[in-house]
Amino acid sequence: MSHYFIEDTTLAKDPKIVDFIVKNNRIMVVSDKGTFSKYRVDLGTRIFIDTIIALPLKGDVLDLGSGNGIIGISVKKVFSNDVRVTFSDVNPYCVELTKKSLILNDLEADVHLSDGLENINKKFNYILLNSPISAGKEVCFRLYKEAKDKLLDKGSLLIVIRKDKGALSHKKYLESIFDKVEIIDKDKGYYVIESSI
Repeated sequence: MSHYFIEDTTLAKDPKIVDFIVKNNRIMVVSDKGTFSKYRVDLGTRIFIDTIIALPLKGDVLDLGSGNGIIGISVKKVFSNDVRVTFSDVNPYCVELTKKSLILNDLEADVHLSDGLENINKKFNYILLNSPISAGKEVCFRLYKEAKDKLLDKGSLLIVIRKDKGALSHKKYLESIFDKVEIIDKDKGYYVIESSI
């Protein structure tokens, strides 16, 4: 079975530009088949972005599982000089799309091919993750644990997850490894959860 977090080389490439506005900033990303929410900004991602940009972000930010780069690029556009954004994805084609999306938005950033955080050699103030529920709970929990180990003091992992896809069980696991876990937004069945050390 094909998943967006595994490169499916059998899919014909058909890249398209997804264009949208975040806080008066025009964002353009290159997206394609085999990526999550391929040709639109899905509701969960939009809710996640809107919640994140309402926070006072500063410092180093990791867009973990960046896909086409939509979350990290939105953060970089809104916070411009206040953040340094790094992108990471396990799928080589997603890494390629993120790089193209950065060029489209006239941005520069480090982009890593990495299974989780294994190829990430720095620590962050914030790690952002649209939890890959289709990959299974074990994968999600591994990413949460790895993320905790890559946070700076007082750093936070921010995730978005649907309530009916296990948000509360994920929150319970996060509470077992983080010092503070809080649901910071609920909207249309999606929870945005912040876990801090």
